[in-house]
Amino acid sequence: MPMIRRECIEALREKIDICDVVSTYVTLRKCGAYLRSLSPFTEEKTPSFFIHPERNRFHCYSSGNSGDVFRFIQLMEKLSFGEAVEFLAEKYHFTLEYTSQKSGERGEKNTAEALLEIHRRVEAFFCESFFSVDDGGHRARLYWTKARHFSLESAERHGIGFATANYRAVGDKLAAQFGNNLLVESGLFLHSKRETGTIFPRFRSRLMIPIRDTHGRTIAFTGRDFEGAPAASTGQERAKYINSPETPIFHKSFTLFGIDRARREVSEKVPFLLVEGQIDCIRCFECGLGNAIASQGTSITQQHMHLLHRHALEIVCILDGDSAGQRAAVRLIPMALREGVNLRFVSLGRGEDPDSFLLKNGVEALKKLIEGAKPTAQVLVDFHMEETGESPAHRNDALRRIFSTIHEANSKVTEFEFLRQIAPLVGADMREIREDYGRLFGGKMREEHFFDPAAPTHHILNATEQLLFFLLCEEAWRPIIMQSIEDQWIDRATPEGKLLNHVIGELLNEKELESILMELPEDDQNFANRLIFIGKTSDDPLVSINACIESIYSAHIKRCLADINRSIQRADADLAPSLIQRRIAMKMALLSPPRIAMEMEAAATADHE
Repeated sequence: MPMIRRECIEALREKIDICDVVSTYVTLRKCGAYLRSLSPFTEEKTPSFFIHPERNRFHCYSSGNSGDVFRFIQLMEKLSFGEAVEFLAEKYHFTLEYTSQKSGERGEKNTAEALLEIHRRVEAFFCESFFSVDDGGHRARLYWTKARHFSLESAERHGIGFATANYRAVGDKLAAQFGNNLLVESGLFLHSKRETGTIFPRFRSRLMIPIRDTHGRTIAFTGRDFEGAPAASTGQERAKYINSPETPIFHKSFTLFGIDRARREVSEKVPFLLVEGQIDCIRCFECGLGNAIASQGTSITQQHMHLLHRHALEIVCILDGDSAGQRAAVRLIPMALREGVNLRFVSLGRGEDPDSFLLKNGVEALKKLIEGAKPTAQVLVDFHMEETGESPAHRNDALRRIFSTIHEANSKVTEFEFLRQIAPLVGADMREIREDYGRLFGGKMREEHFFDPAAPTHHILNATEQLLFFLLCEEAWRPIIMQSIEDQWIDRATPEGKLLNHVIGELLNEKELESILMELPEDDQNFANRLIFIGKTSDDPLVSINACIESIYSAHIKRCLADINRSIQRADADLAPSLIQRRIAMKMALLSPPRIAMEMEAAATADHE
């Protein structure tokens, strides 16, 4: 996959004023050296969202979100980091350059852009053919309006097209600019086995449905056969559907039909509506359910679930009411639990799908079913308990399968909640359920600890946090800090110690700081960005850094002394004297903490100047 050049990302970050970007979402007001507003991430009456204009960073005290302008757009537009960069580049008319992930060659940029352009032009041709007066276009329109009961306006909205029996002329024009190999790489054309050096269209005499990425750019197609379609040339495969193959811009495991529109409709209160087919998704959209999405002819993957979790916390799945639909529902549950996504399920009648149901019963009937959708726990219990007998052995086996699914949850609190829900469904009390679950997975459930969002906004940094701040923000002092602190001094039992140790290790491996931050888990990203936001620079960095190092070193020595004292109490007579001598040496070490040498200070000062 092509990657955006790091230099471009840095240049774009410097070009953009975060205040300009944020002000399009919320109203900012001056507050001392900061700008303040109500949080765009939570509902609140007292402003807790702040921007540090000098550092081009934001921090939201109510949600805990923190970061730069790219991070803000990621959260607001529900995009990945790369998508957020592209979003802002397009907004500010900034040209991005791409590089190959492996080779670093610039050619990958041209490949991605060229493939998008090829799809744009071919889509325009398909749409033109659909609305043409030719016999093929007329038949495609009849199928769309009479057989599928959609309007021509809906075809225009969704970019529905028609692939003629042979659009080779279009391929010849594109080949003159892009070459045959790139057209084949797009998945829209194939190399001819009969005529060396020639290509022919993959899709012929089919209704064409464009597949778009989160930005709304066409990256692939589904070609649907239909009754009354003009005969294609000899050898045309008449499968019901033909889909684009995977290409550098299209990956089925990461793409969901309708996501470009649905992601703007969902929120904490509005879930995704997952349906099975593209026509189902289009029907939902045309009936006012703009939150509908569909997979690309494959089962939902963990990557799909991760993508959906970026945009919403809940998914309502509309599945067939038969056993295949039930099995599909149960397959989704472990993936959702791993991502922390809540699922609810709607089962339509046998042989029904959202398209047929909406045509027969209307959107209000489907909304009523969605309101009464079954929770995950109910579906899980129904599926496993229905297949068991009445004997205790059968019930225990079903419970083990249910427990194994619940154990996939990414949170102990989620596990506890699911156990609480299934207890009455299986006719047991909570104590019994927890004991059985604990026996299966080796012990009692642990308590979950949460970050308190109501923590004080004015936080005094401890020595480890302050040193981490210097490491993140004072580039001139960065190599000196890394040379002056030993990894065994760092208390990795604390979040700040664990993060400090990780950042130093990655920097020593010559990774760029922005890459390190971008690859951190979300909580660690927020923590690091919060330090950057609230940390204070020093008039005399050397004094501050030495104080931090001394504090971290002294805490390390005291931990060692505590370990030695415990060992002395347990030691026999022969070993005790050596431990006492070690304790004396440790106490002496407290009197001479390490300090940054003067020559290092001079080097840092020179770099800073």
